[in-house]
Amino acid sequence: MESVRLWPTTMTILRDSTLPTEWAGRTLPAGTGFLIHTPFLQWDDETLPYADSFEPEVWLDGTAEREWAVVPFSEGPGKCPGRHLSLLAASLFLGLALRDFDLRQDAGLRLSRERPLPRTLSPFRLGFDARPR
Repeated sequence: MESVRLWPTTMTILRDSTLPTEWAGRTLPAGTGFLIHTPFLQWDDETLPYADSFEPEVWLDGTAEREWAVVPFSEGPGKCPGRHLSLLAASLFLGLALRDFDLRQDAGLRLSRERPLPRTLSPFRLGFDARPR
């Protein structure tokens, strides 16, 4: 869940307002369409004290679920119907990979607590050197 918060697979959420919405001194009518850029919400350091760091603990103690801005699989009527399946598939894949291979991070991307996390993560540039155990 924390990886999906930091690097969402869906970059935008589309919503229509159900009530008039006050924004920047103007009122938008009910039914206005909004495009919500999810990385902006989930990396918002004014709202989330853990915005710029990898903090999986926030999913264990309920902190992330209490934050309106944290929507790794969207929320409400548009919530991803495949969220449980995708988490299961990713967990199974990682479990088997960690069991059967000695994984080393490829030189193209280095994640470290000493450096800021990248704001976007391309699955096409992510690589691992996997050697069978």
